[in-house]
Amino acid sequence: MSLLTKLTSKHFRRFVVTGILSTILNYGVFYGLYRGLEWGYLIAAAMGYIVGLIFGYFLNKFWTFEVKTVPHFREIMGYVMVYLISLVVSLLFLHVAVEYGDLDPRLANVLAIVISTILNFVGLKWFVFKAKADHA
Repeated sequence: MSLLTKLTSKHFRRFVVTGILSTILNYGVFYGLYRGLEWGYLIAAAMGYIVGLIFGYFLNKFWTFEVKTVPHFREIMGYVMVYLISLVVSLLFLHVAVEYGDLDPRLANVLAIVISTILNFVGLKWFVFKAKADHA
């Protein structure tokens, strides 16, 4: 199966929907804490990110990749590691594209998001939730 086929699969479509919902939740928590409760923006952003990550983990596990096993520590840490590695890679790409490739930061960030999305999907499908993903 080609990479293009994998990226247009049911799992990938569900992964994108999960990402959109997680992002909306992340921003909603941030906005509610920052504007509604007047928390500092950094704490509000961190809380939004954590809530979005937790929500995304469960939705990706049970809906996107259809894994029905009980969550366990190693799987959760794998999930977090995939997202951290993806973050570092996308930030490095963004830095290199802007500073050395002379790309507009707005365009470079869009490309970084695409790279991050693909890395997250591959990492989750082939490493974190691989038991179910191998059957799809």
